[in-house]
Amino acid sequence: MKIFGYPSLPHPQFIRIKNKEEINQTLAHQIIYFTPKEDENFALSTFCCSNQISYALLSSEIKDLMLYSNLGVKFILTLENEEILQNLAKEYLLDVCILKIINTEDEISKMALKGIDGVIFSHIL
Repeated sequence: MKIFGYPSLPHPQFIRIKNKEEINQTLAHQIIYFTPKEDENFALSTFCCSNQISYALLSSEIKDLMLYSNLGVKFILTLENEEILQNLAKEYLLDVCILKIINTEDEISKMALKGIDGVIFSHIL
C-alpha cells in the first residue's frame, strides 16, 4: 500500500495545475494533478502522456478512470467510490494506482482492508 503525506514518510510533492504553462514550471520529481473539468479536450493529459510526465487525476468517476488510463495517468485521487474504481482497475489490469484521499491515520487500516492501492492525506493536496 502506498501512503502519501504521513509524517516522516518521504513522498513526492503533488502540485495542482490548470494549464500547460504551469506544467512547465514544475520539477521532474513533482507529480501534477488536475480534474477532468480542467483538462479541456484532454489537452493536459495528452501533453503529459506525450512528454512522459507523471500525473494524477482528481476524480471519482468510472468513465474518467477508463478514459485516463488510456492516457497514461499514474494515480487516480478519489474522495469516494474507491472500491469500485479499485475493482475495475484490477479487473482490466489497468496500470493506474487508486489513491483514496483521507484525513486521519485511522483510515489507512480501513483502506488496506478494502484492498485499495494507497492513500493520500488531504493536507498535501
